[in-house]
Amino acid sequence: MTDRKMLIVEDEAIVALDLELHFELAGFVPTVATSVQQALATLASMPVDFALLDYHVGGEDTAPVAVALKELRIPFAVCSGSQIADLGEAFAGVENIGKPFSSEALDETVKRLLS
Repeated sequence: MTDRKMLIVEDEAIVALDLELHFELAGFVPTVATSVQQALATLASMPVDFALLDYHVGGEDTAPVAVALKELRIPFAVCSGSQIADLGEAFAGVENIGKPFSSEALDETVKRLLS
């Protein structure tokens, strides 16, 4: 799984840094976006193998990013304390890693996304 590029959409600095470090140590190449606009720009400018989205970033929900990922057929999961059914149609069928999440839950989800 090394050198796979991933997009992390998270606006809480501590969480974003923790995720970035976790995946760097696992051999991935993470890019952090702290807004919906930044995430969409990243998707337009570089290839991404998978993504992890917080549901709310910068006061916005990440549904536009979820729609773009689905259109590009890039696997992704959402990290949210909400139930996935409450997040709307853009997140239908998407795995939710509940918050707070563990390293094991992250690793298991990424394995499933990339298999």
